[in-house]
Amino acid sequence: GIAVYGDKLYFAGGIDLNRQKSDIVDVYDTATLVWSSFKIPTARDNIEVVSVGSFVLFAGGTTTTGQHNKVDILNLDTATVRTMDLPSISFTITNSLVMGSQAIFYGKDNSTIIVINPTEHTYSEISTL
Repeated sequence: GIAVYGDKLYFAGGIDLNRQKSDIVDVYDTATLVWSSFKIPTARDNIEVVSVGSFVLFAGGTTTTGQHNKVDILNLDTATVRTMDLPSISFTITNSLVMGSQAIFYGKDNSTIIVINPTEHTYSEISTL
């Protein structure tokens, strides 16, 4: 997944050259043309990434044991990562968008929309038709 915040691009997840799932987030600063990186707690691919305010969210994905039912939230003001459990996630998150101060995620295998407020560290679920 990829997200943009200010002059920086955040690339997360995927499979490396050894066919291992990745826990590395590569960050490209378009102003300085410099690359940097950091790790998120769980290696995975098929991850959705969005930026909301001063947060970057790394949601869902597939680990070596199956669907990842957590979202890692990078606070850009403090440079810390918190993890939020999403116990009802049992599907691949395939779509994401930002609406105001919330991130919205939806998956193709489920009829639930997940709404996350990273500032308050809360989430809610909306059932679809």
